[in-house]
Amino acid sequence: MLGRSVARLRAARGWSQSELARRSGVSQTFISSLEGGRRGKATTDTAGALARALGVTVDELLREGDGA
Repeated sequence: MLGRSVARLRAARGWSQSELARRSGVSQTFISSLEGGRRGKATTDTAGALARALGVTVDELLREGDGA
Protein backbone atom coordinates (compact mmCIF):
# COMPACT_ATOMS: atom_id res chain seq x y z
CA MET A 1 0.00 0.00 0.00
CA LEU A 2 1.42 3.35 -1.07
CA GLY A 3 0.31 5.12 2.09
CA ARG A 4 2.19 2.69 4.32
CA SER A 5 5.30 3.13 2.24
CA VAL A 6 5.11 6.92 2.42
CA ALA A 7 4.53 6.78 6.19
CA ARG A 8 7.45 4.39 6.75
CA LEU A 9 9.90 6.39 4.63
CA ARG A 10 8.75 9.69 6.13
CA ALA A 11 9.12 8.40 9.68
CA ALA A 12 12.56 6.96 8.90
CA ARG A 13 13.66 10.51 8.06
CA GLY A 14 12.13 11.92 11.23
CA TRP A 15 9.76 14.14 9.26
CA SER A 16 6.23 15.15 10.14
CA GLN A 17 3.52 15.06 7.51
CA SER A 18 3.81 18.85 7.36
CA GLU A 19 7.54 18.60 6.62
CA LEU A 20 6.94 16.10 3.82
CA ALA A 21 4.23 18.39 2.45
CA ARG A 22 6.64 21.33 2.48
CA ARG A 23 9.40 19.34 0.77
CA SER A 24 7.16 17.70 -1.83
CA GLY A 25 4.55 20.34 -2.59
CA VAL A 26 1.79 17.80 -1.85
CA SER A 27 -0.80 18.94 0.67
CA GLN A 28 -0.58 17.67 4.23
CA THR A 29 -4.27 16.76 3.99
CA PHE A 30 -3.57 14.49 1.02
CA ILE A 31 -0.58 12.89 2.76
CA SER A 32 -2.67 12.27 5.87
CA SER A 33 -5.46 10.68 3.81
CA LEU A 34 -2.98 8.55 1.87
CA GLU A 35 -1.19 7.33 4.98
CA GLY A 36 -4.48 6.73 6.78
CA GLY A 37 -5.80 4.55 3.97
CA ARG A 38 -8.63 6.93 3.15
CA ARG A 39 -7.06 7.59 -0.24
CA GLY A 40 -5.50 4.63 -1.99
CA LYS A 41 -4.27 6.19 -5.19
CA ALA A 42 -2.10 9.09 -6.23
CA THR A 43 -1.50 10.60 -9.65
CA THR A 44 1.83 9.95 -11.33
CA ASP A 45 2.83 13.56 -10.65
CA THR A 46 1.95 13.28 -6.95
CA ALA A 47 3.76 9.96 -6.55
CA GLY A 48 6.77 11.50 -8.30
CA ALA A 49 6.79 14.53 -6.01
CA LEU A 50 6.59 12.33 -2.91
CA ALA A 51 9.30 9.99 -4.20
CA ARG A 52 11.66 12.88 -5.02
CA ALA A 53 11.14 14.44 -1.61
CA LEU A 54 11.81 11.09 0.07
CA GLY A 55 14.90 10.45 -2.05
CA VAL A 56 13.62 7.32 -3.79
CA THR A 57 12.34 6.50 -7.25
CA VAL A 58 8.63 6.05 -7.93
CA ASP A 59 9.33 2.36 -8.59
CA GLU A 60 11.02 2.03 -5.19
CA LEU A 61 8.13 3.85 -3.53
CA LEU A 62 5.58 1.52 -5.13
CA ARG A 63 7.63 -1.62 -4.44
CA GLU A 64 8.04 -0.56 -0.82
CA GLY A 65 4.27 -0.19 -0.66
CA ASP A 66 3.78 -3.75 -1.91
CA GLY A 67 5.79 -5.03 1.02
CA ALA A 68 8.68 -6.12 -1.18
